[in-house]
Amino acid sequence: MRRSLKALCFTVVALCVAVGAGYASDAKDAKIKVFIRADSTVVNGQKFVDKDLEDSAQDLRRSPRGFVLAPNEADADLLFVVIKRELQTAQNSTDRRILTVAISTRDSADWKPATVITKNEQVHWSTLAHEWMGEAGKWAKANFKK
Repeated sequence: MRRSLKALCFTVVALCVAVGAGYASDAKDAKIKVFIRADSTVVNGQKFVDKDLEDSAQDLRRSPRGFVLAPNEADADLLFVVIKRELQTAQNSTDRRILTVAISTRDSADWKPATVITKNEQVHWSTLAHEWMGEAGKWAKANFKK
């Protein structure tokens, strides 16, 4: 019994290490650098960032899901701009959270709009951001060539 428990523990640890290595290699193999920021409004020449949009940008940065986070916009292959974050309250069901992010690709030194992805779920904001990054990964795999 004791021997089989040790074997089981060893197998579980080995499986966890293998799965972790797989995630690490996915991120390394992708090598798509993204810069994530919140949309801003310009008033009298000054930029103002909405706090809620910035919170969602932070949530996206915490869940890169195979992307590599670029330290600045100039180093990025893709630009993710959080443009909308909305909470729809419902009387008889769970509130829905909506996150809309624009993706741009680099066209020489300029950014060219590529697509807008919206996720609409009954989950926490951080979970919604994690799911959005998964959708962005699918889009990048199908549409982005480095």
